[in-house]
Order: sequence, then structure tokens, then C-alpha cells
Amino acid sequence: MAEELEQRSSGWRNEAGQPESFWAHTLADPKTGEVLPEEEWEPLFTPFGEKLDPADPEAACTGEHGAPCLHCESMAAKHGHLNKVAWWAGNFAAEMVLETIDQ
Repeated sequence: MAEELEQRSSGWRNEAGQPESFWAHTLADPKTGEVLPEEEWEPLFTPFGEKLDPADPEAACTGEHGAPCLHCESMAAKHGHLNKVAWWAGNFAAEMVLETIDQ
């Protein structure tokens, strides 16, 4: 089980030779402790772009270059982990810089 989980979460190729998706976190059932299917896991990254579907947290991130992104701001579970970390870090840093400039 641990080896299967390692392979599934590391982005190895599947039986068909296609690259697997990269995941930031697995997700376990809180009652049983069993690892849930990949569809429930948090993706590592969500592509940028409004052309995809900004209403779907799995399809697009509108937060490129610090632009507002409702999925990053709300910490949507199916939105990219790196997107949320970068978005929140950028907002935190911007507030620190603006405070310094104002002083």
C-alpha cells in the first residue's frame, strides 16, 4: 500500500505510459483512515488562465501576477496548492512592503 501510494503521489507514469498528475496532498477518510481516490486529493498546481473556466477551481487560477483569485483566497480544496501558497505569500509580502513604504 505504501509503495502504491508513493508511486501514485510522485507523478510516475501509469500502465499506459501516460504521466500521472502531481499531487500536493493525499486525503484520507477521517473515519476509516483509508486513502481516498485521487479525485479527492489536492493538486499540486492549477494552470493559470481565464479562458479555462474560472468558476471551476480545478480548471483555472486567475491569480497570475497577483490578480485576484477567489479559489486561492477561499483555499478551495481542489485548487492548486502552489497557486494558493504563492497567492497568499504575495498578499502577505505586499502588505508588509506597503506598510514600510507608508512609514
